[in-house]
Amino acid sequence: MPASRRRRIPTETAVSLTNILPVVDDLVAAHGLTPREAQVALEMAGGGRNRDVALRMGVSVHTVRRHVERILLKLRIPTRSSVLPRLLAPLAPRRISPADKATA
Repeated sequence: MPASRRRRIPTETAVSLTNILPVVDDLVAAHGLTPREAQVALEMAGGGRNRDVALRMGVSVHTVRRHVERILLKLRIPTRSSVLPRLLAPLAPRRISPADKATA
């Protein structure tokens, strides 16, 4: 997809997302990510591109790309845009089925 057609998360949204996302330790425990992969996942969820993430983390773009590949595999998702919903899933309220209501 051409760069001009890609959607970007507005900066103010990306900043507010960082405030509500779970901390790195929670991501490590909940999703089996390494601490560094969790950091990259948070950056991705905030709309960070590989180049931007690499600059902020002080690593190469290749390293970030490898982390992204592993994150997608571990989270069992096909695209970067699926990272945020997957990270937030453990925080979502659990739906109670009618069968659960009957036993409560």
